[in-house]
Amino acid sequence: MTLEAKKRIGFMPENTYLYKHLTGREFLRFNGKFFGMSGEALETRVNELLHEVGLFEAGNSYLKNYSK
Repeated sequence: MTLEAKKRIGFMPENTYLYKHLTGREFLRFNGKFFGMSGEALETRVNELLHEVGLFEAGNSYLKNYSK
């Protein structure tokens, strides 16, 4: 598998364990930090992603309350 293909693959775990205690916004921040993002750039990207998937209004809800 090429690096470009890996960049396009997502992962949605069936059981979130720790993550169910995070909001959608916190989850995206947590993952953004793995990619070296921080500050305003991270917050901008979090908001973009929440808008893109239609979850901006649910961004402060806990992941355990999201549907699959």
